[in-house]
Amino acid sequence: MNSHKPSIRRFHFVRSEDVSGVSGTGVVGEGVEFSGGKVAFTWLSHMGAVTVYDNIKTFIAIHGHEGKGAIEWIDPDPVEETEPEAATPKKRNTKKV
Repeated sequence: MNSHKPSIRRFHFVRSEDVSGVSGTGVVGEGVEFSGGKVAFTWLSHMGAVTVYDNIKTFIAIHGHEGKGAIEWIDPDPVEETEPEAATPKKRNTKKV
């Protein structure tokens, strides 16, 4: 039996500058990080697609454009949760990429 507690962590991808001229600025995509580390991501532009990445670092390396994008976590980090009230979403956690 697997003792691993499954968890999914959602995020928005936010761009401060549109380097490619395709995705736009602001919230440009939605993603989810699975408990095993894989990431599924979809663009919100007319060029929408869904892509799976091995991990969040790979996603950032490809789409981060040297800090012109940020991940805004919607859900708390399940590893950091220590108390029941931690499950309540708090101020968004933004990570520059």
